[in-house]
Amino acid sequence: MSNENEQPRDPASPRPSKLGKVSVVLGLIVPAGMILCGCVFPFAMLALGKHGDSDTGHLLGYVALLGFLASPIASLTGICLAVAGLFSRNCRRRTSVAGLVLNVVALSVFVLMCLWWSAAIDDMIAC
Repeated sequence: MSNENEQPRDPASPRPSKLGKVSVVLGLIVPAGMILCGCVFPFAMLALGKHGDSDTGHLLGYVALLGFLASPIASLTGICLAVAGLFSRNCRRRTSVAGLVLNVVALSVFVLMCLWWSAAIDDMIAC
């Protein structure tokens, strides 16, 4: 008893997974935004300390920090979408695999940047 609207599984389907496409887009956007926000945040804090313009420095710093901290959430979302795309029945899985790899790399970059920040802060405190 199959439904008329249900498509049979076709492993050679030329259609890539929509979830995989979204995962690839997130995997490309997240690292770029994370590095941008990760570089803007320290420079905003340096500018705040040197020039004393607290309103602009605080606003820029908070926006950059929010963007940097939102990136692992977006990357985890991309990983979940890629895994869901891998289990899709009638779509190719190449885009889902690419999205999974890109998002895992993005999450790894986030962890490495956090470790780098932690080491830099420890060095600043030690001096």
